[in-house]
Amino acid sequence: MSLSNSDERLLDQLLDHELSLGDLDGCRRRLEQEPALRAALQARQQLRAGFRAGREQVFVAPPAFAAGVIAAARRLPVDRRAESDTGTISDTGAISDIGAISDIGAICRRVLLVAATILVAALVWQSGLLHQSNRSDLQAAPDEVQRVIDDLDARLLLPLEPRRK
Repeated sequence: MSLSNSDERLLDQLLDHELSLGDLDGCRRRLEQEPALRAALQARQQLRAGFRAGREQVFVAPPAFAAGVIAAARRLPVDRRAESDTGTISDTGAISDIGAISDIGAICRRVLLVAATILVAALVWQSGLLHQSNRSDLQAAPDEVQRVIDDLDARLLLPLEPRRK
């Protein structure tokens, strides 16, 4: 039988000593009545005991371990990127020169940097931050300004005036 999320949470709280006295009594009653819940609690206790035992163990590498690692590292193939500028393709089709791949990455980064710079410049231009205007005042005829003000007053004041019958 699988446990519900609330039962799993209840068991974790029981093992972590986070239950109140009332919840603790209810949990103990359920453990006495439900064997599946009791089995799940025992499994969790065993798991936690295993973790505690694992923390207490100290592993020491054998004396020849460091020498074996150094010997294995010496048997690795030598990187010859400094000797050739072109990458060679092996029988499996893989590029053996990592330098060629890193050059492609550098080119992609440069292209993305140029694109980001152009985007920023376009956004600055679009926002109008680069627009320089020589005019510092608006040009309008006085009668045109008065006509616009009267038109706005008529639109705004008509709904406010009480209806006359």
